[in-house]
Amino acid sequence: MTFAPLSIALALALQAADSSSAAATSSAPAISSVAASAPVRSDYTDELAEHALSYGDHLFNDGDYYRAIGEYRRFLYLARGLGPDAQRAAMAVGEAYLRGRQFEAAAAQFESVASRSQAGVLRTVALLNAGRAHLLGDRPLLAAARLADARDAAGADRALADEAMFLLGWARAGQKDWDGARSAFAGVAAHGGMRAASAADAVAHLDQRAGLEEKNPLLAGALSCLPGLGHMYLGQWSVGVAALMWNALFIGATGYSLYSQEWGVAVVLGVFEMSWFAGTMFGALNGAFRHNQDVVANWMDDLEGALGSAREIGPVREAPGRPGDLERLAPLAASGPLPVEES
Repeated sequence: MTFAPLSIALALALQAADSSSAAATSSAPAISSVAASAPVRSDYTDELAEHALSYGDHLFNDGDYYRAIGEYRRFLYLARGLGPDAQRAAMAVGEAYLRGRQFEAAAAQFESVASRSQAGVLRTVALLNAGRAHLLGDRPLLAAARLADARDAAGADRALADEAMFLLGWARAGQKDWDGARSAFAGVAAHGGMRAASAADAVAHLDQRAGLEEKNPLLAGALSCLPGLGHMYLGQWSVGVAALMWNALFIGATGYSLYSQEWGVAVVLGVFEMSWFAGTMFGALNGAFRHNQDVVANWMDDLEGALGSAREIGPVREAPGRPGDLERLAPLAASGPLPVEES
């Protein structure tokens, strides 16, 4: 009973504290609702956003693209995606993915920027680099669609239109549309812009395709009516000689069995010979197709080795401006500040 007054006093104190806490809560909105409506301190939020953007640029220039993307996204969240720097930050995310060889993510980011942009330079550059990302990611069909959109969006801007057409030529080549690729490169070469020399070299390389030593699959199959001759046509002399010998052996054994009236053995050997003969013919046909694929693949490797670097954006240290600036992602004819589009 001695501790009863102390217990009562404690209970009264706790009740008073709960009452004051409830009063304070009812008089002020919750933090989540404040964040949903507007920043608590706009000057502090702006400072945080500016720091995130600056730190993102620092990480980007150091080659730490993954962490730079996180800082750019933090900036976009704090800035509510508004203001002139928001466009640069959104494009910097795509550039970071592109330089980090994350081509699918880069394409998705640039396509997102393009879908939220009005017609103008920003949308054109975003479409152009979405196509570039698809192209470098070995998705030529998607690349061709985005680059055709970029070419149309460029309008009278010859520098941007030529860049889109130059990359479109590569996309057509990736689809093995050689005539379409040559037409795109020839158009760029005719305009005499910064890509003219590379485009002319690409045209000259494409013209060499007619001289490639490809084999006729039908001829290889027809020559295989004499077993082994189709493989010899492909330059596979050892395979051709072996095929000739084995087929001759089976034919001879089958003929001897028929002569000896060993009908069962003759039927078995005849089935084996027909299978071997069909396999020899199919091997020659397939060999011709594989030969042609290898010849074209080696020819394309030569083209990419000589001119493929032109599909990339320039090195970070040589790039003008800051990460995400449009002039480092596409050739812009105009100098000075870039136009800012309303989001």
